[in-house]
Amino acid sequence: IVTPELVKKSRENKYQNVVKKNDVMETILWLSILSFFGSPHGIFCLYGILHICSGFSNLEVIKGQSALFTFVSSSLITAGGSIVTFIPFARLWDKFYLEHPELRCQQDKEYKPQGLWRLEVGLAVINLLFAAMLSSCVAILHVFYPGLDKIYFDNPIESLGGFVWLIFSTAIFFLWIDLWAYVAHRVLHFPWFYKNIHKLHHRWKQTTAFTSLALHPIEFLMLTGGVYVGLYMIPLHPASVMVNLLYIHYHNVVDHSGVYCESTLPWQPSSLYHDDHHRLFHLNFGQSLTVWDELGGTLYQEGKRYGVGRFSW
Repeated sequence: IVTPELVKKSRENKYQNVVKKNDVMETILWLSILSFFGSPHGIFCLYGILHICSGFSNLEVIKGQSALFTFVSSSLITAGGSIVTFIPFARLWDKFYLEHPELRCQQDKEYKPQGLWRLEVGLAVINLLFAAMLSSCVAILHVFYPGLDKIYFDNPIESLGGFVWLIFSTAIFFLWIDLWAYVAHRVLHFPWFYKNIHKLHHRWKQTTAFTSLALHPIEFLMLTGGVYVGLYMIPLHPASVMVNLLYIHYHNVVDHSGVYCESTLPWQPSSLYHDDHHRLFHLNFGQSLTVWDELGGTLYQEGKRYGVGRFSW
């Protein structure tokens, strides 16, 4: 009997030998983690950690300047750091994709046209600037309106309760972000949203690292909205925020790389999971967990017909 599990294993087994023998891939995976610290979220999280570890209190300096000046300057500086970090790193993934066709998720496909590559780079730059502006808003609101968000800077290891809450809130925040992303992604596959917003992202059927940020700005806001909403709902330490955003950033890059990658974490599917979404369209809407697709009946099923016109609703 051919079950979905057997089909999945047969697809993934063909990559095992080449993946295990490739040390370059391991290096690139680590670089994808490091690239997070050049992103708007990464810079914001690092500043928060610095604020805690050294007793640094210069967040108050922001109050001495106008909110508009702080917003513009911090947005431009953060966006600049993000762009300088992300683009060379994503280009490295592209180079790896081109030089190792045996590791591509879609081995029978050609590399995207140059015009499509320029479009996704442009969209990535726009969305990095957008993310920098959103992160700057969070930081400014935290200073000018203390207590509005739920971010706290107490040392979480001073008490057992503080440490337990740190672990628990990190897990809750992860589940919240992942559920939000699944629901938002399914909404983006409503016919109207798909044709007017999300279809832009699906121009890339064979994804590479730049595709991770090749989104319509409205889609970017819809998918990441759970992060910003969560900051005002759940008491969170910056360490909890950083761990979650680092995890999301890492797997977003890997899952769009077009290269077969496995995770050592039991709940995280291989990069084939999201690659199938781009290849077949209206399935596998989850971000990090497959449980939402299993509950929603949208997980990939061998033998079922999929296509751009076969919506899941």
